[in-house]
Amino acid sequence: MVHGLPPGVESTSDIPTNKVPYLKKAFDKLEIPLTEFLRTSQVNWIIVDFAHHWLPRVATPLGINLVFFSILNATSHAFIGPLSVLFDDTRRRPEDYTTVPEWIDYPCNIAFKFHEMSSHQECMDEDVSDLLRDGLVIQGSQFVSVRSCPEFEPDAIHLLCKLFQKPIVPVGLLPSSLPSNEDKRDETWEDVKKWFDSKEEKSVFYVALGSEESLSQEFMHELAFGIEKSNLPFIWVVKNRPLVEGKMGQDIIHPGFEERVRDRGLVLRGWAPQLRILAHSSIGGFLTHCGWSSNVRKRDLGHFLETQALNAKISKASTCVNSSAFASRISCKDCGPPGSAKCGGNTCNMEQYCNKIILILIITYRATWRICH
Repeated sequence: MVHGLPPGVESTSDIPTNKVPYLKKAFDKLEIPLTEFLRTSQVNWIIVDFAHHWLPRVATPLGINLVFFSILNATSHAFIGPLSVLFDDTRRRPEDYTTVPEWIDYPCNIAFKFHEMSSHQECMDEDVSDLLRDGLVIQGSQFVSVRSCPEFEPDAIHLLCKLFQKPIVPVGLLPSSLPSNEDKRDETWEDVKKWFDSKEEKSVFYVALGSEESLSQEFMHELAFGIEKSNLPFIWVVKNRPLVEGKMGQDIIHPGFEERVRDRGLVLRGWAPQLRILAHSSIGGFLTHCGWSSNVRKRDLGHFLETQALNAKISKASTCVNSSAFASRISCKDCGPPGSAKCGGNTCNMEQYCNKIILILIITYRATWRICH
């Protein structure tokens, strides 16, 4: 047991961000039992994540090779820095991550905003930081694999080889496969599909903030307010688990919201068939939390994405507060960017659609700023 960690917790999705450091401390207690297992096993290779900072000192004396597999992209790792910076562990302030690092040797404007990094600091273990965990695992591995490809990040992958002094193996973007039509086990999808089929093509705004995000009740109320004011058809996936205030997902939305928007909106609680949702022709936009998996899915299925963190910038879909600038980066499938010679005027409502999405983002950004300051 670890003091401060709620009982029954098994992953970061079970707890708010400020409890994650306790989960890492609990995870580190696996060192002794795993060591005993490896001593009597026939294991030759271990594929390892960043958190196992103690595994190299366990595996190396036993002649076991390690491979560091990261679910992140190469640009994220390049931004974090070389091993010397990871071991130095001096980049502890949020402002240290708001500018492009000096070791980036190619044209790049990728950096965090202050509030983005401030929220991440809450999940850092003060005894062993995430940077130090990263550095120890990378140093003790034979090579590093990243969820990316040279066609997407040629400069970042090349730079990582120099920063880590290790072979870098890009394993591809690894997009998920869409379930076949013959898969009848997903009863949730049948109900959702009927709702989608009643909507016009590219008219529905999809909101899903991922399984890892723990939003405050205030933030959820602000997001609901923006969604309601947009007047767009929408589907919103809300987590059904304890959040920051200890409330469950079904209580986190403002009372009366669902009743007021029932004619044009659908709220799903808990798990949702995201791939099928994104693949449906009625989806016109996607607001999500910035996870790399969600970025990969939106690129694979062709929907634009609005987020507020590093992955969004890497995908060239960072948050905008200027609707015309945002709309200029969004192309209508049938007639090109709004205002172009091919734009069909009344038949193409992409710019109006973008204006409504920006309304949602400005409201949620306002809540983020107030919470973080």
